[in-house]
Amino acid sequence: MSLRAIVLDFDGVIANSEPLHFQAFRDVLAEEGVTLTEGDYYARYLGFDDVAAFQAIAVACGGAWTTAHIGELAARKAARLESLECVRGGADRDRIRRARRRDPPRPRS
Repeated sequence: MSLRAIVLDFDGVIANSEPLHFQAFRDVLAEEGVTLTEGDYYARYLGFDDVAAFQAIAVACGGAWTTAHIGELAARKAARLESLECVRGGADRDRIRRARRRDPPRPRS
């Protein structure tokens, strides 16, 4: 079987995962006693990768997290994100299926 298509999803086109990233950061940081608001996440940390976001958050709260601890936080955030995606994934699949039923693919000419 040959490759027939490649789908690229720029976040927010097919699925918007940013709210899930925020939730994962918020949950992991709460375990550290740090509060991350949605406003702060979107205004200050949206363009960062996980490690850079945790580094910037540490600076903002006056913390001195080690590189190893930041790596642990990033790993915990990735695990939390995966668990959120498993729950959310079903809802996104259902939304995509409903959209396909309304506008089925057209045959190629």
